[in-house]
Amino acid sequence: MPAKGLTRHLRVFIGSPSDVPDERQAILEICHRLQYGPNLRGKAYIEPVSWDGPFGSVPMLAQVDPQAAVLRGLPKPSECDIAIFVLWSRYGTPLSSSYRKPDGSPYLSGTEWEYEDALAASLANGRPDILVYRKSEIPVMPINLDVEEMRVRRQQYDLVQQFFSDLTATQSGYNTYDTLNKFVEMVAMHVEQLLVHHLKTPKTPTDLAWEYLESGTADGSSKALLEYLSDRRQEPHLRTEVLRRLNDDVGVVVDSRELVAVMK
Repeated sequence: MPAKGLTRHLRVFIGSPSDVPDERQAILEICHRLQYGPNLRGKAYIEPVSWDGPFGSVPMLAQVDPQAAVLRGLPKPSECDIAIFVLWSRYGTPLSSSYRKPDGSPYLSGTEWEYEDALAASLANGRPDILVYRKSEIPVMPINLDVEEMRVRRQQYDLVQQFFSDLTATQSGYNTYDTLNKFVEMVAMHVEQLLVHHLKTPKTPTDLAWEYLESGTADGSSKALLEYLSDRRQEPHLRTEVLRRLNDDVGVVVDSRELVAVMK
């Protein structure tokens, strides 16, 4: 939990299929290192959002599909400040038929759903910033794979190729790397630049909600807190915790009549 007095709670979402575990771990370590670097120390709490994060993995529940379990246990990419996606030879496992794009077509993987969720929020609200990285090393398939496994792997690689072709067609930028060291160097520089930029931007209602929970203050901006609580699209767990705290602090932070109005 961040210490009192930190001014911003910044989230970094990590999205990728299972074939780039070293890169996922590197991003977690970068977030930790930047937290205590000279440009961010004492100014922000950086929360990496990852199903295999440093404080335990998301439980896979028997009663729901894996994507639903992840969504239940973690903030969505659209609820983060930065969303990082790393792709190489796999696009990921197709989602169940209950997940559909606005045009009715299925999502081909959890990674695709996460990217589309981040992109829709970024286009609508300016957040999150989206970073996409492509590993340029040519994948190698063992010669002893059976025909079906070779077909599946080839299909996965073709989906990755199509994803980047679509990005190029829409003039969307992405970054390439050939070694893990190059990846770490790039990501550390990019993420730090974006986080520092976020520190310079005006606080959002979500920022003020985190500030209130962590330090008991929100720059005296009760109006912004009430605006946050009035928006039921915001993260349910955070809204609930803010409401609970405000209920205890009624008359100190906000007027009780205003609080009752947003709770209806």
